[in-house]
Amino acid sequence: METMCRLLLRQLTGTAPAPAPAEAAPEEAINRELELQRIELEKREAHNESERKKLEEMKKSTMKNSSLEMAVLERQKADENVLNVAAVQKGIKEISSRANIGVKRMGELDTRPILQAMKKKYNEEEAEDRVSELCSLWEGYLKDPDWHPFKIIVIEGKHQHINIKVGYSKMKLIIESFLFDKRSSCMKMINILFFVLCLVSGSSSHIVDGMQSALKEDLELEQKLKHINKIPVKSIHTKFGYIVDCIDINKQPAFDHPLLKNHKLQRKPSFQKTIGKTNSNSSPAKAKRIFRLEKDQCPTGTVPVRRTTKDDLIRAKSLLNNHILTQHSPGTHVAKVSLKTIPGMPYYGVSGNNSIYNPRVKKHQSSASHIWVQNGRPGATDKIITRWHVSPQLYGDDGTYLYSFWRSDSKKTGCYNVQCRGFVQTNPQIYLGSRVTDSSIYNGLMIETAFSLQQDARTKNWWLIMENANVGYFPADLFFNLTTADQVGWGGRTTTAAGTPSPPMGSGYFPDENYIHACYFIGVKYQNASRQDYEPENYLTETFTDKPDCFGVEYYGYEDTELGYALQFGGPGGACFN
Repeated sequence: METMCRLLLRQLTGTAPAPAPAEAAPEEAINRELELQRIELEKREAHNESERKKLEEMKKSTMKNSSLEMAVLERQKADENVLNVAAVQKGIKEISSRANIGVKRMGELDTRPILQAMKKKYNEEEAEDRVSELCSLWEGYLKDPDWHPFKIIVIEGKHQHINIKVGYSKMKLIIESFLFDKRSSCMKMINILFFVLCLVSGSSSHIVDGMQSALKEDLELEQKLKHINKIPVKSIHTKFGYIVDCIDINKQPAFDHPLLKNHKLQRKPSFQKTIGKTNSNSSPAKAKRIFRLEKDQCPTGTVPVRRTTKDDLIRAKSLLNNHILTQHSPGTHVAKVSLKTIPGMPYYGVSGNNSIYNPRVKKHQSSASHIWVQNGRPGATDKIITRWHVSPQLYGDDGTYLYSFWRSDSKKTGCYNVQCRGFVQTNPQIYLGSRVTDSSIYNGLMIETAFSLQQDARTKNWWLIMENANVGYFPADLFFNLTTADQVGWGGRTTTAAGTPSPPMGSGYFPDENYIHACYFIGVKYQNASRQDYEPENYLTETFTDKPDCFGVEYYGYEDTELGYALQFGGPGGACFN
């Protein structure tokens, strides 16, 4: 019926019948489907590539932003430090403007900078433990009123300048013990930490001044060490604990002295001198080389220089502040033989063989035997001293050491050994600050060494000679008044705190003309304008001891062919109060 209807419709409309659609081949359908999938995959890959590029751009942008953030953080830290310093300065100004207060209130510590420093040495957990322990120790010290680092004294109703050195040393020691070992040189960090520890609430301007002064002094010592301790070619660790550096002879510390900038090294004196007596069976002493490097030697072209530590500088400064080379200083005692100062009769050298001892002294005492040359009026004297001494305050132990001291009072300069620039070392084995390996025994074996200070007629340099070897020289340019000497001499000296018993001098026994008892100089000589050696006759000498109950001195003149012209000095010391 339906078919008939369609035929009737086509007849009425006059249209031809449409052919039936043919079925698509199966293979074409599959290919079409695959093509559609391929196109879809390409679109997805293109999209993914676009997304990947976007991610990379975002990553780069993130890293850049991260770097910027880090830079911003560092800048913020720097700005914060600046603000802290500004706050400190403001606080100092506020403190300075206040009236002096007799009480110091100690604030709590800001542990953040300390923790940062600790983290550079320890892991985070251990660093926190260290900070906690340090702060506990700090609080414990604060509870001790005898330790408080800041004190103000009142004299006649006025607040006087205070001394913070004890507290400063204690605070620095606390930090050092937690943060640094003995070989560390990170003193800048210690100073920063110390400054942080000392940022506390109100006090007087004297406290701030004292704190700044202590920090300044510490930095000055650091700078001085850099000038003294040159980069060594070789370092020798001695059996006594200190270090000897082998330094290029042309780069040694002396040549950094402003007066020696254009100085030309003199490798040996223009004269050749043999000092000391000839050994014989009747000699009271045994000839022995005792002021030298032992097994280790410095390479050719270098000289031995004892390395200076900060403690060495501090101890040396303390000795200089005590004016131990001033005869009339409290606690200083001498026993000496000197040649008279005669107008028109200058001296150019002094020498002699000296017995070496190791007198027992306490921490803040010293005992020495020496020869010297000097020139100038009292209070403005240029002087060179050399020989041996025992000085725990200078070396930190009770050994006997070879030492020298020079000063030029027109400039208020000078120092022990090579702790300041000046002495020029030329000997590859003997060096200033060396410790004696043997010493004399009372009524037993004597150990002696020949010493000489002599001016070179050509260069005017003063040469130190010992054990018949040139050790080095003091350049003429260091001095303003030592082209000649108006006095030379031999003797001993002791120092102690004013009002305390003196240590022994020499062997600790009085002179008795027995050369295995008291300390001696034998074969003593001097040089005049002829530059020849002469034995001092009695009329040319003068003896002096300021405390004859404690120390004695005797000049015997000519003894015999073996001893030559001789003298003895020394004594037990004791209650030699001024």
